[in-house]
Amino acid sequence: AQWRLGRRWSVALRPEFFWDRDGQVTGTAQTRQAYTATLRYEYAPRRHRLVGSLEARCDRSNAEEGGFHSGPDNVLVPEQTVVLANLLWSFGG
Repeated sequence: AQWRLGRRWSVALRPEFFWDRDGQVTGTAQTRQAYTATLRYEYAPRRHRLVGSLEARCDRSNAEEGGFHSGPDNVLVPEQTVVLANLLWSFGG
């Protein structure tokens, strides 16, 4: 879902769910959940376009051993969080 907060700003929320009952896709039986929130700014004067976004994502797994690799030892953990900043500048016709 995305909501416009005016002419240039918007906020988006995106939930995702994945059920791997037998572990055929991920290698272990689990249910994964991901929640992503995005703040976006867009400025488009004439033939240029500038888009900036800040995104935060939290992933969760209910696998017994954990569902995500973490750290230099690649240990499995049940949760991970990622924050991303993006900037896109396009120009021309």
